Amino acid sequence: TSFTDTGTGETLDGTMTGSSSFYNLIFNGSGGEWTPSAAVVVTNDLTMTAGSLLGAQNVTVNGNIACGATCGAITTTGGTFTQRVNGSKNFGTSVAGATVWTFVNLTFSNSTLATAVTITTSTTGSGGITISGVLTVGSAGDTTKTTLNAGNRTWTLSNTDGADPFQLIASPAGDLTPATSTFVYSGDNNVGSVTVQSETFCNLTVGNAVAGETYVLEAATATDTAASCGNLTISSAAISTNTLDVVNGSNYAVSIGGNYTNNGAFTARLGTVTLNGIGTQTLSGTMTSASAFYDLAITNSSGAVSGCATSFTPGVDFATSATISNLYTITTAGVKIEYNSGSTYAFNNMNWNGGGSSIYFRNSTLGIGTWLLNVTAV
Repeated sequence: TSFTDTGTGETLDGTMTGSSSFYNLIFNGSGGEWTPSAAVVVTNDLTMTAGSLLGAQNVTVNGNIACGATCGAITTTGGTFTQRVNGSKNFGTSVAGATVWTFVNLTFSNSTLATAVTITTSTTGSGGITISGVLTVGSAGDTTKTTLNAGNRTWTLSNTDGADPFQLIASPAGDLTPATSTFVYSGDNNVGSVTVQSETFCNLTVGNAVAGETYVLEAATATDTAASCGNLTISSAAISTNTLDVVNGSNYAVSIGGNYTNNGAFTARLGTVTLNGIGTQTLSGTMTSASAFYDLAITNSSGAVSGCATSFTPGVDFATSATISNLYTITTAGVKIEYNSGSTYAFNNMNWNGGGSSIYFRNSTLGIGTWLLNVTAV
């Protein structure tokens, strides 16, 4: 079934489920807007070639969700949009361009009884995916695993009154393949904190739009070491009052495979942060006082040394002062660290041991400059 009208205010009425479900549903009217007045089921593919699918009704698609020769928009204002499949399928804008798809609740799930499925986000387009309610991978009633491959997109979780905007269902397992995506927690919770899903993300940002919110880890959390990945950012540069908290009593571990930028606050409690990248990792923003690390471990041995006064490529680059209130651990051979000239680095205990091989330290200005290590105990 193809809708080609180019007018706004068009509606889809009547029964569109059960025996009246669509098989393939195509929207292909430039400038057209279609709003369902009841729930919609598509038993095969939904193709957004042109125009916009709007509305607040539940929509379920059992096949691919993609574009045609061009790409139309999906902008829902309510309900749950579900891609429920019996085999691996594709999702997302699939032609070049920055068309944004916006959902309230978005769910990916598996209707098979015995076969794990992967829903793969297209990397052809570049448009972001915004979820103002809850993003869910898996369903409590399923019997087999669902994996979301997040592609190259920015997934913005903008729920303005929700505690848990991204949920990987535990049984059967919902899973995330981060690919080269970025997940942005930009919403808040009016009656408490916002939970950050425990997972290995490609890039992760918390506190990008709403001021004054605390984001708490669900469990140990990491950013990937793969190319184009690894960045952990707390707050945007313009909003500096958000906090990432590893949770009192749990002290969840954080592993960072890329850059660390703290424009807000980091509550380390008794937790460990590990820098395990495979290329240069830059640490910037606030890393002292209330945002000090508790335990910091560096296992990144990338970089190069060719006479410290002439050529030095660090694996870890501190762009400003930092405090480690408990233990600073480097037990990997060949670690190369650059400290910012003129900055102070304070820590209580240290365990530096290259296992018989060198570890390297220098200031950020070749040949000149100083930096201070302030160790209160060993």
